Amino acid sequence: MRRRKRGEEKKRTRSWRKEGKRGERKRKRRNSSWREKGGGERKGRGDGEGRGGVRERKGGGEEESGKRKEEEAEQTEKKTKTKKKKKKKKKKKKKKKKKKEQEEEEEEQEEEEEEQEGEKKEEGKEKEKEEKKEEGEKKEKEEEKEEVE
Repeated sequence: MRRRKRGEEKKRTRSWRKEGKRGERKRKRRNSSWREKGGGERKGRGDGEGRGGVRERKGGGEEESGKRKEEEAEQTEKKTKTKKKKKKKKKKKKKKKKKKEQEEEEEEQEEEEEEQEGEKKEEGKEKEKEEKKEEGEKKEKEEEKEEVE
């Protein structure tokens, strides 16, 4: 980087220049010549002009306030009703889901039981066949013994 000579100013970037302009605008705004208001006064305070001024109060007698209260009460009632409805619906949905899951579980259990019963029957049949075979073999052996005797 090039060194600055004595008295030479630093090169200013574009953003720097913009910032300077912004500052100028601020200064002008603050100046008494810029607005009818005095120098130090801020925009939109006091007379209700601009933003953030003194707003008119809500109200205008007891009748209106009563009406407003009634309207608010109705609105809150409506809100609570809808909330309750939603809650009820959610509860119903949850109950339905739970019931469905329970039914599915029961069906699965029944299927498992049927499978187990089928397996037991098959095992029983196999055992019977084996027993019959053994009995047949015993009979054959006995017959052979009798023949030998």
